[in-house]
Amino acid sequence: MTDVHLFRKLWHIGGGILVVSTLAFLPRVETLTAIALILAIDLAVEIVRLRSPSVNARFVRAARPLLRPAEHGKISGTPPFLAGCLAAAVLFPLPVAIAGILFLTFGDVAATTVGERFGRTRIGGKSLEGTGAFLAASVVVSLGVASFPHAPPFGALAAGAVTAAAVELLPLPVNDNFTVPVASAAVMHLLS
Repeated sequence: MTDVHLFRKLWHIGGGILVVSTLAFLPRVETLTAIALILAIDLAVEIVRLRSPSVNARFVRAARPLLRPAEHGKISGTPPFLAGCLAAAVLFPLPVAIAGILFLTFGDVAATTVGERFGRTRIGGKSLEGTGAFLAASVVVSLGVASFPHAPPFGALAAGAVTAAAVELLPLPVNDNFTVPVASAAVMHLLS
């Protein structure tokens, strides 16, 4: 595993845990406001760097451990990640939003880890093996979330896990960092 992959995975997990922790333990309005502010700042940085080749070159050098080569000239995965977390937390009850964010946090890292190493059955740019790892990680998350007060029923959590894995696999035009928590939270909410 390269440093880019390791640092990116740690960034992804750390960001997800931070968002979920603040949502779970701090006042909701203030937390949502903080996430929205961080998202706005991040989008401003992305716009500036993509409009200025010299700023972009400095940004890429500084953020190299976190960026995929394909992100050097386009928006990184952080704004869609923050936007997906924010949208899930605004649109749905907190327990399902947190579950959706955790599916993204751990499922995406599991999919990338397994897909890079063992992915043989390709579906577009993804692998069936990676999707299986995403689903397995999301089911484990579901088992953990089910033990908390006010958690959705396990059946709804399992359906959310399947939805998250399917959405991550599909070649949708919207970044899966946004669609996974929103779509999975929507399904869990409907089934709760």
